[in-house]
Amino acid sequence: MTELMIPFPDDDDSKDEHDKSDELQMVLRANISLLQKLADDREKDHDKIDKVETTVGKVATTVEGILTDVDSLKNDQFVEPWQDANIQRAARIRVSSLLKLKWEKGGVVEECAHDYKAYFGKFLRCLHNDAKKMGLEGRKIHQTQRKNYQKLIEFIGEWVPVRGVDGQKEYYDMLSLS
Repeated sequence: MTELMIPFPDDDDSKDEHDKSDELQMVLRANISLLQKLADDREKDHDKIDKVETTVGKVATTVEGILTDVDSLKNDQFVEPWQDANIQRAARIRVSSLLKLKWEKGGVVEECAHDYKAYFGKFLRCLHNDAKKMGLEGRKIHQTQRKNYQKLIEFIGEWVPVRGVDGQKEYYDMLSLS
């Protein structure tokens, strides 16, 4: 870096005032030139900093967009096989609870066999159709979107047929007589 030139007065009185004035003007011009160069350099540095800040801002925006896209892709994917199994298990448990089915190791107990044979599959189908109507389930259970998994599990846990349990049974009995 160039240093500023500061003139010192000469002790020599032999120089005339005119020479001292010329010398002082030359030093002042040199210092003004150096100050102008420093100001220009500083302005260029500020321009470079502004460009870097702009670039960093653009990169940050791009990264945020990419992260949003990745999250969107994750949510649009279908449920994992274990989630599919959980959905099916939750639906079987809910329908069994609504029909008050009792289970033992070999299957449903004999006193509940009629309700199991007559209604279990139909109630399951009704539950899944209602979930599809709510937009929570895919065309098939394994085609359910990941983002809907938790909502679907909660829906299944609270589901009751529109006609109520007894009304739904009567409806299915009426259909089987036709």
